[in-house]
Amino acid sequence: MRAVIAVVTLALSIGIVAAPVGAAALHTTFPVAGTFINPCTGEAIAFTGNMQVLIGQSDDGAGALELTMHSDFHGVTGVGVLTGKRYEIPMDSGQIMSVGRPPVTVTQSNDFRVISGTESFSGRFPLRVTVSLTDGLRMSVGPLQLACE
Repeated sequence: MRAVIAVVTLALSIGIVAAPVGAAALHTTFPVAGTFINPCTGEAIAFTGNMQVLIGQSDDGAGALELTMHSDFHGVTGVGVLTGKRYEIPMDSGQIMSVGRPPVTVTQSNDFRVISGTESFSGRFPLRVTVSLTDGLRMSVGPLQLACE
């Protein structure tokens, strides 16, 4: 197995979104646009689309928080710059976790597959969520990591 890892910074750089602690949910869209290198072939792929992120929070009655995080990549597609091959990320990921009392920071890895016909490679899109009593719910993303397997 050939292990090539490409770590690239998203064209959107790092997005930060905030909502008050009392909010039941936070929904945001992160535009994914830019040229990234296929870690298996070295070809540049021009990606466009939006990653949807939904974060819900609830109180367990004792002051601890439970976070529900869901990320959807279905709107992100790409085209090989040289070959014209079409790529898609037909994935979504979710996680429910008890995170304790604020302030707290958690990371969801958002592992995904990039697919073009019979060819595929993996990726990871870290999503970092911080909950504090003063700043509420804050979220940031990146950097995107791609790997050939």
